[in-house]
Amino acid sequence: MDEKKVVNNDEIRSYTLTELCKKDNTTIPTIKKWSIKRNYIKVRFENSKAKMQCKQWYQKKPYSIKYIRLKDIERVIEKYGWKIIFRNDKSLWQKLK
Repeated sequence: MDEKKVVNNDEIRSYTLTELCKKDNTTIPTIKKWSIKRNYIKVRFENSKAKMQCKQWYQKKPYSIKYIRLKDIERVIEKYGWKIIFRNDKSLWQKLK
């Protein structure tokens, strides 16, 4: 059977750290230090597979961490008429605390 993958423009993809390395053609430390802070949001996914692997000592934590692109979020939000700008401004963050 020939199934075509339908890509929805409203879809927001999540990436693992190794997928980001292949996509950006960089190394893991480079992505952790620079690229994630500016371009990606860190998200924790809890699922039954990760919990089971944690119980069997295949991984340390019962969840997996993936990253979402800020550009994808902005694109979807702007499509529905909202205008949001993501900034990583430490001075603004410190004022809100």
